Amino acid sequence: MPLGFPGILPSLSVVRLSSLTEVARIPLYSAFDSDGLLFFAPALVAIDPGLNLAVVIDQGDPYGTNEGGAMVVDLTTNRVTAWFSAGTAYFTSGLAIDPVRHLAFVSNALGDPNQNPPDGQPYLGSLTRINLSNLSQPPVVVTTNEFPNGVAIDPGTVSSKHSAIVLNTQSNDITAVNVDNPALTVTMSFAASGGNLALDIAWQPDAVLGLVLTGSAIPADLGGNNAFIIGIAPARLP
Repeated sequence: MPLGFPGILPSLSVVRLSSLTEVARIPLYSAFDSDGLLFFAPALVAIDPGLNLAVVIDQGDPYGTNEGGAMVVDLTTNRVTAWFSAGTAYFTSGLAIDPVRHLAFVSNALGDPNQNPPDGQPYLGSLTRINLSNLSQPPVVVTTNEFPNGVAIDPGTVSSKHSAIVLNTQSNDITAVNVDNPALTVTMSFAASGGNLALDIAWQPDAVLGLVLTGSAIPADLGGNNAFIIGIAPARLP
């Protein structure tokens, strides 16, 4: 997927891993911007293997609304079947798919573009839930903390909890969201040491103590840590 070239329409390549050959190239946009006013920057892709769908997030300005976007691609027909933009994915920053519930979660670093926090208070990010089983259903958006980036899923196969876990880079904490009832959220600080900013997240579920692995935004040669490992008891998840 070419990144960040105005006026050029990116595509999604499907590669057969056994031979490392491209078997399909799927256009992500249907209209060419001859004036170069739009800015396409598809950045992340995730797969729902049960529905044979791919979700791609765009961190540019694909619709000319100064907002990022999310696209759902049918890998059976090799066509984009749904687009989500304004108010749904604003400055998209992270992506994860829940293969059990067939839900996509997109973190939005700048959150609601219409928010107006009081003096001295930060702008908050958000997390968007897209129902891949029913693309006509409006996405659900919940508020996180400051500048969310990576997203990971606890599929609920080890414990009774079923959560999306979002890493908030700027506020240095984690927001966990109940995937079935997104109104249930909890934010937990983890205080990355040495002034490091954690950037991405992986989650290892466990019935007693799940593990969060986060990568640092600061490289090791500048004093950053390569990773942080934090244990979270499932009882703390919503």
